[in-house]
Amino acid sequence: MPDKAGVKYFGMESFYSAHNINIHGTALTHEENFALIQAHSSEPQADILEYLKRIYVNRFFSNPDNHGHNTSFIKDDDSVRLSPIYDVAPMMFFKGDHIVELTRWSPKNKHSKDSVLWLVDEFELDLRVIKESCKELENGLSKLHADFGTFGIPQLFVEKGKHDRDAVLSDLSEIEGI
Repeated sequence: MPDKAGVKYFGMESFYSAHNINIHGTALTHEENFALIQAHSSEPQADILEYLKRIYVNRFFSNPDNHGHNTSFIKDDDSVRLSPIYDVAPMMFFKGDHIVELTRWSPKNKHSKDSVLWLVDEFELDLRVIKESCKELENGLSKLHADFGTFGIPQLFVEKGKHDRDAVLSDLSEIEGI
């Protein structure tokens, strides 16, 4: 509800909080997070698809820093949705302690094809919609990858993260073939 100045306030709840976890650094699985989205989101299918794309975006930018404080729900009077994406940075350049990937796929869904088929079965998602969305993401990330030089991205980032970016583009291409 807007205040007197017309400012609208939103509530925000991290995935750790929504999972009732109060210890930073607790490991999660993507499957647990998808179930959380299904249980809490006002538009679960759209937010499940968005979360899937964020997994690929984080990998594309060599960002394993995906703990339960880096994804949240945003709430207003009428809905609960995934918040806008935040805290996406190429952590491979972080000079402190090693960044551990705290949210992972379970072993049975480690490969893109398996994870997508699991999402279709578990949440009754439309495979065609997932494939179209992943193709759109692949095209956008491919263009971004090709344009890195024109953006003045340091060559060290371009070279060091190439393996991650190539793996993401390959995974997205694999989804198209399902």
